[in-house]
Amino acid sequence: MTAALARQRAKEFIDELPDDSIDDMLAVMKSAWEMTLRARRPQPKELLDMSKMTEEEIDAELEKGYQDMLAGREIPIDVAVAEMKKKYGIEL
Repeated sequence: MTAALARQRAKEFIDELPDDSIDDMLAVMKSAWEMTLRARRPQPKELLDMSKMTEEEIDAELEKGYQDMLAGREIPIDVAVAEMKKKYGIEL
């Protein structure tokens, strides 16, 4: 199935849902998608310290993140913040 066809079918499905169930369905879809992304995303070995990186290293890391975004390998900010708090003890 192509991405365009999948999007069309998803839109049709959502349009058929009763108004009071749309939020619940979106929450289920979001949760499933986040679990899929976490399973696919490699975990970093350590937290990067930009103060110890060269401009070229920073540019390379930013490019990696940009390529991840283009490839659909991103996670919602609330999930990322929660994971950073848990893994590194960082309060944001």
